[in-house]
Amino acid sequence: MCGEVAVAVQKATRALLDCGLQLAEEVISEDVKADELRADAEAKAFALLALQAPEATDLRIVMATIHAAGDIERIGDLALHVAQAARRRHPHPVLPGEIKPDFTEMGRVGVALAVKAGEVIRGRDLATAELETDDDAMDALHRHMFTVLMDRNWTYRVAAAVDVTLLAPFYERYADHAVSVARRIIYVITGQMPGTGRRCGPCWKRWGDNPSSPPSPAGGGAPLCRAPTPASRSRRRPVVLCALQGLRHSAESAEM
Repeated sequence: MCGEVAVAVQKATRALLDCGLQLAEEVISEDVKADELRADAEAKAFALLALQAPEATDLRIVMATIHAAGDIERIGDLALHVAQAARRRHPHPVLPGEIKPDFTEMGRVGVALAVKAGEVIRGRDLATAELETDDDAMDALHRHMFTVLMDRNWTYRVAAAVDVTLLAPFYERYADHAVSVARRIIYVITGQMPGTGRRCGPCWKRWGDNPSSPPSPAGGGAPLCRAPTPASRSRRRPVVLCALQGLRHSAESAEM
């Protein structure tokens, strides 16, 4: 599945950049393959749940398969949306020439993440399951798109701005789904889901479920673990409560 969606992302990006109608049509027509692979994976997983009653690691594998299949299939759907945008605007270009290099880079990162997700699934290696760096790069490109759109020197038509606004989040979601797949594999290996207040996979393996903050790398710097600790959650709680109280006050004022 990861190979199928990686090819779909690559073709969709080329169709978007080069006004490639043929490539767009290929992505649209081949999307059903990822749908079928997801359905097959889910059917096998549900059969195992019903007939074998797996436990412990086996159960984690089955549940991770169900979730990962959905994430991977969704990457294919997002590539489909990009291809449909290219077909809709054909023969005219979808993107202004000024921002094509940014979408070229987003496409490259998206393909790389899909390929890495496949490698993580095949190898079940915690070292390769860390896709956060590529995800951060994609997030930075996504934010840059909005900076370009809000620039007062934007000289292109409204239609181009709308297309960029709709297309950029598709690439950002590529990365999010790939990271989600990697986190599922970490869960299979360690039994701990990253981002739930416990240790992320590599840090849990190294230090265990210690509630204290992880040590910093040699020479100082940021902590090695990015997962929130109980202390960090307690520090954020007053901020969340203040925000909720502010929303309630605004709603009450509107009613008066």
